[in-house]
Amino acid sequence: MAVLLPLVAADVTISKIPIVNVVAKEATTPAIYNLTITNNEPSQDTFYIYTLLDMMMSPKESLIIPGKAIVNIQLEAYPGEQLRKKEGDFFLTYYIRGDNYGQIKDLIPVKIVSLYDAFQVSMPAKVTVNDSELILTLYNNQNLYIPEGRIVIDSPIFSAAKTLEIKPNSTNTIIINLTDKIRSYEAGEYSADISLLVHGQEAWKVTEPVALESVIKITSSEKNKGWFLYPVLQVTKTNDGNALATTNIRVEKDPFSKLFTRSSVTPTSVRQIKGSFVYEWQKDLKPGESFVVEIKTNYLLPLIIFALVAAAAILLWMSTTKPVVMTKRVSKVKTKGGEFALKVNLFLKTFIDIKNVKIVDLAPMAMPNIPPKFGAIQPTRISGRRLEWSMDRLYKGEERIFSYIIYSKLPLIGEIDLPKALATYQDMLDRNKREYSNRIFFMAEEKRSE
Repeated sequence: MAVLLPLVAADVTISKIPIVNVVAKEATTPAIYNLTITNNEPSQDTFYIYTLLDMMMSPKESLIIPGKAIVNIQLEAYPGEQLRKKEGDFFLTYYIRGDNYGQIKDLIPVKIVSLYDAFQVSMPAKVTVNDSELILTLYNNQNLYIPEGRIVIDSPIFSAAKTLEIKPNSTNTIIINLTDKIRSYEAGEYSADISLLVHGQEAWKVTEPVALESVIKITSSEKNKGWFLYPVLQVTKTNDGNALATTNIRVEKDPFSKLFTRSSVTPTSVRQIKGSFVYEWQKDLKPGESFVVEIKTNYLLPLIIFALVAAAAILLWMSTTKPVVMTKRVSKVKTKGGEFALKVNLFLKTFIDIKNVKIVDLAPMAMPNIPPKFGAIQPTRISGRRLEWSMDRLYKGEERIFSYIIYSKLPLIGEIDLPKALATYQDMLDRNKREYSNRIFFMAEEKRSE
């Protein structure tokens, strides 16, 4: 720094050394000088420092200097707003007045600069979600002094504030702590507003770009819910990165289970690959967003359908298939005497276990004669045209044949009616049941049954 030549008067000698000779255009900042005042007179005097300009001077108090004494003080000058309207180098007038020896006029050199020319800022152009801090550097490239300023950094993804002393030609480092909240922001270009407040007023502000780097991270989880006949697969995809990402869910099903599979979200596509059906879901997820799909396979439905079909089949079988079936068949036989004779066969088959079985049949009135010629099972009773057979028990699947012969001594003309035979029995629950055979109409050349 240059040393100013002393200003000499008869009674006072003044010399100045500039410490800070630059002030800010946008804020009230001091120009600072080391001021030496020598009282050349033998007697004590009281001195005052003042100015008639738009400028505040310090110290404001009076200075008492003994005779032949020297006083060193720090002189501070704060140019007002009117003086700071123009940038450049100026000499500002101030006065030192003594009570006994009048006043001395002096000049102080001041350079007025814009903070936008004095300050430069540096910060990383990129941050990642794994960074824990960001370092901002403020450079003061002028002999400019700000005793107390507050730096405020404001960005959509971080913020900080710090009060600091900005010394002349200095470098200030500001550490901005980054919280875990930065993980929730989407990657991309952002901006950071950096401002300086002096005496509570914003004096300087710049905007710096900052990029949040892209991180692609999709996490997946599966959860089996439901039960054996109603399995539910819940698939969850979560975007734990900070950029828009496309996620894909893929599930395979065989052709049978496909018929009974439903999902909580309509699939993007369903394709058949090598005998399997592949369901796919796609969705663009924002950072922190999740995509949940539930795939439900209802095996209970085919089981119910099978049970209903089986029940219908059983009911159909029970309605069309009798537990006991008796069939009557008739055939013509030859006799030695040439009488018209018929052989009657009763076929009895049971599909369940039965007991107390009784078979009753009537010979037609046109052919009442029943010779004692029977099959393997003899009638239990014969009364006129009535024949009866009795059995204690028949087991499931057993079949019996009851046969007898009838004839007429008189010639027969027309149709012969052979009535239905009757079978009575009890099932294993002791329920009384009955079943009839078919009815047959027989003629000399043909026969028909119903």
